[in-house]
Amino acid sequence: MESLKLTSVASSTVILTLQPAFTMLGTLLFYHSKTSRGQLVSLLIAVFGSIIIAWGDIGISARAVLGDFCSLLGAAAYAVHLLFGQSFNEEDVGSPIQFYFFFVSLVSVCLSTMS
Repeated sequence: MESLKLTSVASSTVILTLQPAFTMLGTLLFYHSKTSRGQLVSLLIAVFGSIIIAWGDIGISARAVLGDFCSLLGAAAYAVHLLFGQSFNEEDVGSPIQFYFFFVSLVSVCLSTMS
């Protein structure tokens, strides 16, 4: 949520919607999955649209650019989370992994509300 203190809600939201693009790239790199031409075109359209929206904040301030970067990191972190979840799901680990992710989320939420 730190990005919302630095940039506009619209810009942060659009950049966060790039998460599927990061996930697609991660599956290509780490799982060597096949991607259709339509998926790649969709990825390029999403990236191009995000660049257009982020470009509008460049003229506003350096804080807005930093906020956009924080949003981009959030999208990438969520994609990494999904990729880890996919690898654990393939191994059929089940409940222990779910407990771990929910416990880490609980601790994160508790720590963030204390500040």
